[in-house]
Amino acid sequence: MARLPVPGSDDNIWGSILNDFLSQAHNSDGSLKAGVISGSAIADDTISEAKLDGGLRLKVNAGGGY
Repeated sequence: MARLPVPGSDDNIWGSILNDFLSQAHNSDGSLKAGVISGSAIADDTISEAKLDGGLRLKVNAGGGY
């Protein structure tokens, strides 16, 4: 069965190239690096209210000038 490459663990050529590519935007644990996605990279109307964190959803719905 095929597997996904593991950043930092694949020593052959395809693994090195892919790991270099992935390391530009990902931490070694696979999570995104801080600041990788900016507001300008998110297209309008692509994040629904249901996808927001509960606390943020409350702030947005409260109005309060946010």
